[in-house]
Amino acid sequence: MSKEKHKNNEKLSDGIARRLLLDIEAGVYPVDSSLPPELQLMKDMNVSRFTIREAMTKLTDWGLVERRRRIGTRVIASRRKKRYGLSLQTQDELLSYLGETELHVVGHELVSGKDLCSLVDVEEDQKWWKVDTYRTMPGSDLPLSWTEIYLPQDFKAVIEHIGSRRGSTFQLLEEYCGEIPTLIRQTLSGTTLPVPIAKQMKLSPQMATLKFLRNFYNADDRLIEVALSYYPEGSFEYKTDLQLET
Repeated sequence: MSKEKHKNNEKLSDGIARRLLLDIEAGVYPVDSSLPPELQLMKDMNVSRFTIREAMTKLTDWGLVERRRRIGTRVIASRRKKRYGLSLQTQDELLSYLGETELHVVGHELVSGKDLCSLVDVEEDQKWWKVDTYRTMPGSDLPLSWTEIYLPQDFKAVIEHIGSRRGSTFQLLEEYCGEIPTLIRQTLSGTTLPVPIAKQMKLSPQMATLKFLRNFYNADDRLIEVALSYYPEGSFEYKTDLQLET
């Protein structure tokens, strides 16, 4: 099989796995029920047996199904077991998560401050680089999250390096622009996926999603980065500890 054909099959299997995941979460296939046989899925989705088996492997890895010879594929859970716990009390904990995942760049463009006014207080005539990205686990094409990264126009030197290696964009800011964030202001809210992003991630725009806005400031209180992230239900879990006084 050629590399290109194998890559296309992976994309197909990712889409089918996500489609079945949504059906399982919606109760179309409840726990203890069986998924349709391979031949039926091949016919319904117009794909090869190899693609269906790749999708079944993903569902198995997510802890959703178990496969038994001569019995079929049984649903054993309605939610993915793999969640990515993240406590954002320290910069080291944030860097740990960013270092475990791979960042992929979809594209970038120069936009005006008007596009950021709904997110943060900036000058409307100020120019910013907007970089659309998504994160995956190593070796997977399945998007875990989507992030819009905004950088001031004079930080163009960073753009070509985003996604070139694991880690954070603000680490690149220090390396290529000499800018070090000293404060990360975070806002967490619940929402649904914007339609354009849902299409990119091959998910339903009705899916419950965590919306995470992070604003990065340097020691002079200058805003040096804005990161707007969307984490679909089942791919991310936010955890924090509150120390109570006794």
